[in-house]
Amino acid sequence: MAQKNGSLLPFTRDAAFINRRAQARREAGENLEALRLFRRAMEAAPDNLEYCVDTAELLNHMGCLRASYELINSLINSGRISRALRSGTASSAALFGQACNLSSLGCTHSAVAMLRRISGLPMDAECAEGLCDLRTHLAAEELLRSTVLRRNRLLRRMNDCADAHDALRACAVARRCTTEPSTTTNSRPTGTTLMPSRSMFS
Repeated sequence: MAQKNGSLLPFTRDAAFINRRAQARREAGENLEALRLFRRAMEAAPDNLEYCVDTAELLNHMGCLRASYELINSLINSGRISRALRSGTASSAALFGQACNLSSLGCTHSAVAMLRRISGLPMDAECAEGLCDLRTHLAAEELLRSTVLRRNRLLRRMNDCADAHDALRACAVARRCTTEPSTTTNSRPTGTTLMPSRSMFS
């Protein structure tokens, strides 16, 4: 409370103040209190996409992947991102943060779609560099996915040929499998991979 002319005035804590408190609590390792404050900031400023990024990223960090995904999905389906783009209030850093969250959740196609929304928006050098890195990462993910699918198709064909006692064709398919690039399917980024740095929003 603030005092003026002997009377008490209410001290208003705006969304930015609440969000800063949430950041401090998270840095102190108090994730549950940080999450409560992030959600309060979202409620106080529902059109601020950056507060949504903070909340979704913390949920991701805490292992609440479904809740993180549902929050991002609600932003897309509610049209809030589209409205922000039309009104010119969309922040490239905030949208980049959403793309990072989608990527870390394994939603490659949704992350790519989010990056398309950022095209043409003004951004600083750090955000532009992060955007380039994320595009490269997503392209590699898609290439890996295509390679794994192709290899699995060849393996199924080889098994079908073996079951049909067609040894010659099974051997031919097996040789094709051995010439395919070696890869692994365990490539999904962790919850902290490609997350936006806090300095992008300062």
